[in-house]
Amino acid sequence: MTTGPGDRWSRGELAMLAGGINNRLLFGVTGSAAARPSGEAPDRLLHGGSAFFGKEVAAVAAESAYAFAMTCLLFFAIGRTMPLHVSKDIQQGGLDEELHGEQAYDP
Repeated sequence: MTTGPGDRWSRGELAMLAGGINNRLLFGVTGSAAARPSGEAPDRLLHGGSAFFGKEVAAVAAESAYAFAMTCLLFFAIGRTMPLHVSKDIQQGGLDEELHGEQAYDP
């Protein structure tokens, strides 16, 4: 049995995830309060300030935990109101033909 696009993350989704986490963490690594005229920004990790980097790591962890919890909540809520999968017979016969009346690929 082959896997379809919904069975795993695509390379683009993984790239977006890695890029977002990387961007968030590097924001806590680079930068300096001296770069802002008012000096209001805390020093980042490269300039001796580890507190802001710690906050960025905590924010990434909190955002990930929130996304996971909400995904589980929605998954279970939807699962209680409607089926999340089709029967084995329909799956083996082909979803495109059964659900849409079309053949996805020529035999």
